[in-house]
Amino acid sequence: MKINIIKMHYYNIVVGGYGAEVCWHPLSEECYNYYKENGEKLMEHILEENNDVPDYANLRENGSKTWDELDGITREYYCGFYASHISIMETDKHGKYMSDFLECMELEEFANTHDCKINNQETETTKEKYCLQIYSAEKGSFWDCSIISEEPLDLSKFTFCIQETITEEDTMLMDILYNGVSLDNGGEDTRGKGIDVNLIAF
Repeated sequence: MKINIIKMHYYNIVVGGYGAEVCWHPLSEECYNYYKENGEKLMEHILEENNDVPDYANLRENGSKTWDELDGITREYYCGFYASHISIMETDKHGKYMSDFLECMELEEFANTHDCKINNQETETTKEKYCLQIYSAEKGSFWDCSIISEEPLDLSKFTFCIQETITEEDTMLMDILYNGVSLDNGGEDTRGKGIDVNLIAF
């Protein structure tokens, strides 16, 4: 009896660079106008350093909310597609590093070089007229994925799903697929590089 032995291939894909955690929160027109006229109080209020604001401008519901809970509209957490890089390592079946399959390469360059598919998803919008945007710049590793394959890795089989942010000022990496299958993200390891707040009227 002939026994076929299949050699499995194990890879670890890491995408890192720069991105953001962005919280979007609705504001009443009165609240929007208050902070537009008293902009110096907005950051202090967001960081819980000064809650001496009128009731209609109190975003914290008696101080119970931290800034990253002010996401009544949505939250965007992402690495920027055009500000990220990708590394691929070959591992053993236990995930132990064996060798570099692809050293660090800009993600956009990687996609263009290997004819990867780019799937542009529809930009999310909001019906709110007045919004608070809390923007925390992030740096580090945003995607940590594994692939197990009977064949050596074919870099042309990657697909990157991207989407513009609400303000269309950045491009978010939303998903990574290999051979049409979405890769599970094993976790992120990022650190904040600074917080900014903005009043936005659509």
